[in-house]
Amino acid sequence: MAVVPPEAETWDPRTWRTAMAVEVEDVDAVHAAALRRGLTVVYPLTTGTWGIRCFFVRAADGAVINVHGHA
Repeated sequence: MAVVPPEAETWDPRTWRTAMAVEVEDVDAVHAAALRRGLTVVYPLTTGTWGIRCFFVRAADGAVINVHGHA
């Protein structure tokens, strides 16, 4: 099953809209694992001023997923 809104195929990094958000305990470890597996990171690992560290990855079905954790 894929959860992909119509706009996922035309994702615009300026909107910050993603198909799904996943909170993880260690975002740096998940980011490293995503890179090792060859996943496409469409927004780099970043720490926001509000204390959330995140990156966006494109899933195989085209959906963009926000992976985040507390910094």
